[in-house]
Amino acid sequence: MTGTGTLEERRFAVISRLAGVRPYTIVQLRRQLTAAMGKGQFTAEVFPDEFLLRVEVAPESANLLDAMVRELRIMIPANIELETAVWTEQTSGVWGGAVLAVSDQLQLSVVSDN
Repeated sequence: MTGTGTLEERRFAVISRLAGVRPYTIVQLRRQLTAAMGKGQFTAEVFPDEFLLRVEVAPESANLLDAMVRELRIMIPANIELETAVWTEQTSGVWGGAVLAVSDQLQLSVVSDN
């Protein structure tokens, strides 16, 4: 481990190395990422059939993405593909409205034969 990088990147690397047990399970990986990045700052999903690990980080943790990728490459088995991204905010509009009921007015006439 070199002394380069920001304080957050170095902290991430140190916590990753101090964890001791490499996170070969998704539970261990999530614990380690929580310790290094903070709760709610990432999502980690594994897709065993595809040999894929997908990790996304919150925009406020985007500066740690490169350090995280370097450390994950050391931690995870070589046959697992790693996919990383930064969350993006998406907004969508919802349109509300009302439909007025319209009824026809009927006029009935009764004609009698009387």
